[in-house]
Amino acid sequence: MEIYVLVYGYSTVVSEILIKASFYWDKQFTCIILEGHPDASAVQMAKAIQTYAQSIPTMVVLDSAMGYVMEV
Repeated sequence: MEIYVLVYGYSTVVSEILIKASFYWDKQFTCIILEGHPDASAVQMAKAIQTYAQSIPTMVVLDSAMGYVMEV
């Protein structure tokens, strides 16, 4: 069973929790980051996660395309 975590934009608290979940609690999951603003906050979130935890697969998706991602 695959675990997906859905995140909207950028949050330092959420990124730290995801990194700790990956390292300390040995959880395996894929992080889907929604981008809804033109400020590239989702890309910032993906870079923050990948900087400290390369083992977490991340996917940046426009919020309007989330329905398609959920079907696939």
